[in-house]
Amino acid sequence: MIAANKQASLAMIKSDVSVHRTLIKTLSRPPGIRKGKDDRSLYISTFATLLLIPGVSLAQLSGPTLPVSWLNQNRYIEVSTGIHSQHYQEQDRGGNILDTETGNQKIINTALRWQFEKGWFLHLQNSRRQGSTNYNGYLQTGAINTPYSALSGNSATQYGASIGYALNNSTLVLIPEQWQLTPLLHYSQHHWQRDLVQYSETYDYTTAAAGVMLQWQPLYGTVLEVQTLQGKSQSAKVSVPAFNFIATQPGGSYAEWQFTVSQDIDAVTSIASFKYWHLMASYTRSRYQHSASATVNQLQAPNNQQSLSNWMVGVQRHF
Repeated sequence: MIAANKQASLAMIKSDVSVHRTLIKTLSRPPGIRKGKDDRSLYISTFATLLLIPGVSLAQLSGPTLPVSWLNQNRYIEVSTGIHSQHYQEQDRGGNILDTETGNQKIINTALRWQFEKGWFLHLQNSRRQGSTNYNGYLQTGAINTPYSALSGNSATQYGASIGYALNNSTLVLIPEQWQLTPLLHYSQHHWQRDLVQYSETYDYTTAAAGVMLQWQPLYGTVLEVQTLQGKSQSAKVSVPAFNFIATQPGGSYAEWQFTVSQDIDAVTSIASFKYWHLMASYTRSRYQHSASATVNQLQAPNNQQSLSNWMVGVQRHF
């Protein structure tokens, strides 16, 4: 009975050949190869194409799907790349904006996820981004501030770890088989170098948060995932070597949410060499805040906040 359901499900999934071919062609095209389209448009169109797969296939399904193996779905290594959108601003104590950094940068991400048989869940992640942003603020000459705009360089790395306990039909029978809910504890470390016209700054800080991840497998080989985190950004160490300035900024609020869709390539193509490979696309939005530092050498790091977004596409090798 299970084998018959599998054949029926796979036949229905394969019936919309045009959608699946569009997906493979889109992901195999290197960024920037289409004239008139920037990288961000390519990632967004790929993301949208991946979203069409479950909708099209679900509309064709008339019978039950295969049993879900959340262990297999959550045991993988991942490599992804995309566009990082940054909006950073500094404010005085009255809330007036002193300067902003906005723009898009290239980002690459690697991850390892492993769900254990008894329900424990581990996710390790590393990302690096680099590129230019638009600086709008002031040039400082003594006590005189002159309005100024320029491009500034940025490079940043982030390391993160999440642990949790997966609640699904195997660990809690009340949960439907196609769903999994995982409460999470999250910790991350950040390093950001900001190269301005007059000097360079480095920021080092950590975040701690709690949250939840919800996963749904609407049909064989397709997983939709939503994750949300709420917590605190810990004290940030700010360093400006050119001015012999080192200070600490008190932490503030931290929030993040992420939406991911992954698709088993073998479920779409039946190509044996793709048996353990999945395509993925994700969108992440996060927000950090830090308060003003104490005055050191007549200088102060002001209140700041960041709103960051990542559009990512990549591949996963499952185990």
